[in-house]
Amino acid sequence: MADSVQIDLIVEAISKGFDKIEKDLKSVGDSSKKAGDEAKKGNEGFKAFGDSMKQLGTIAAGAAVIIGGALVAGLAKTVMAASDAEESMSKFNVVFKDLSGGPEALAVEIDKLSEATGRSKYELIGAVGALGDLFQPLGFSTDAAADLSLQMTSLAIDLSSFNNMPMDEALQRLQGTLIGSHENALAFGVVINENTLKAEMMANGTDKLTGAQFEQAKVQARLNLLMAGTSAAQRDAIRTSDGFANQMKALQGSMQDLAV
Repeated sequence: MADSVQIDLIVEAISKGFDKIEKDLKSVGDSSKKAGDEAKKGNEGFKAFGDSMKQLGTIAAGAAVIIGGALVAGLAKTVMAASDAEESMSKFNVVFKDLSGGPEALAVEIDKLSEATGRSKYELIGAVGALGDLFQPLGFSTDAAADLSLQMTSLAIDLSSFNNMPMDEALQRLQGTLIGSHENALAFGVVINENTLKAEMMANGTDKLTGAQFEQAKVQARLNLLMAGTSAAQRDAIRTSDGFANQMKALQGSMQDLAV
């Protein structure tokens, strides 16, 4: 009986996963057709481009269906995906075990972010867990680390979309900036140096702190400067969610979650 229930749950999860992929495929096709139509309106010379984009939508749809079948058949790949997700979940639960409301409360917020941006929820859980593991040793409480980690993960998604940069790279550059490798911020058009950092801390009234409190205040100042300097990029993933590039990322996220 227990085995039967487990099988039913697995079948239901796979069915929902393919429903999501089907929806994403339609969005990819629609966005590629829209790009082609807009190009033709602007200049008839772009007719070939429009036709190519429509063909690309068809090819992408066919390729994704093939990939979807391969995911179901490719047991080794799904096992690896599930193993990676399990490790991310384990780290996430340890990092946020003392969170008010428990790790589950933060997982709900991650689900909402995943739905809004079309990114894999397991990828976001890994990102939030890694950031939380950075903030807590710097002296932030578990609750504060959770809020900051979710904020930085959302920013990483937007910077990835805005700058056409892999999500992993955006996340690594944000982490580097927060711990003092300010050259990473230049990739986002943000200048952080000793002068700007000192000015921000003076504005916050934290420039006279010492010890661990001073180091924590520096991290907060860097975060403030990042947020101020990336205002144009913020919410870009949601604003451009119907674009071809972000529709493809949403499709990849759905495929990843289905594999897990």
